[in-house]
Amino acid sequence: EISALRQAGTWVIGLDASLNDGTCDAVVYCDQKKIGSAAGDLIVSALKRKAQDSGATEVTGRVVQIQGDENHPACRARNEGFLAALKAQPGIVLVHDAPAKWDRANAALRFKEALNLQKNIDAVYAHNDMMAMGVSEASLEKNVRENLLIVGTDGITGPGAGLQMLRRSQIDATIHHPLLVDFAWRIIEKMAKEPAFKPKAAYEIEPVAFTPKNLDERLSAGLPVPPL
Repeated sequence: EISALRQAGTWVIGLDASLNDGTCDAVVYCDQKKIGSAAGDLIVSALKRKAQDSGATEVTGRVVQIQGDENHPACRARNEGFLAALKAQPGIVLVHDAPAKWDRANAALRFKEALNLQKNIDAVYAHNDMMAMGVSEASLEKNVRENLLIVGTDGITGPGAGLQMLRRSQIDATIHHPLLVDFAWRIIEKMAKEPAFKPKAAYEIEPVAFTPKNLDERLSAGLPVPPL
């Protein structure tokens, strides 16, 4: 379909790294592995601080991952980046990993199952903020929220969205997944205004880790985008 469109003279922008092979005229993407890595780095840093504060000589932690769909390419990439980041500290162990089909209620159930099996959990990484919210609700129900670090993904604004969850301390961090279509629209606008403008073949937009400490600063400074 894409080939037929291009042969007919349609200019095509792809919004996935898998299309960065010449299939489209340009591709705008975020590396999903970097999203998982950012979540892992954040959890590792938090557990390091916990060890320092308690005077422990070893950094340890029991971590749960709630995936959207373990067969989805984006989830596989996030999982790969996440596990690689955790390996920086051998004492931090992934003790439970379950898919929740991107659903808040399912995520709550998966977290309760993990808690029944593992008893003690230090941190949870969820592949979207709604699942992170489900984990948060379940942790409150089970009276373990106080000592649990919850990291989500998406980090978008709006009522009930990830950044509002963060402000309300319903979750503790979120990895912002850039809104790729917004940047694609900027390309289209520039092409319309400047006929001589030739877009690059690929634009990678980096994910951003939002925490309560950096939230306002990052929003006021503006999220990073590559130059057109």
